[in-house]
Amino acid sequence: MCASKTLSGTVASICDHTFWKLVASSRIVKEVHYTIDHYFSILKF
Repeated sequence: MCASKTLSGTVASICDHTFWKLVASSRIVKEVHYTIDHYFSILKF
């Protein structure tokens, strides 16, 4: 019982960690995309 509880807790924390990594990386991608977009709009005008 204790072992399975620890295992499920570990799996949950790994999933949670992966989720937050995805959230952080998507935020970085948005920032980079916005910066590139902004840079190109400066170049155009």
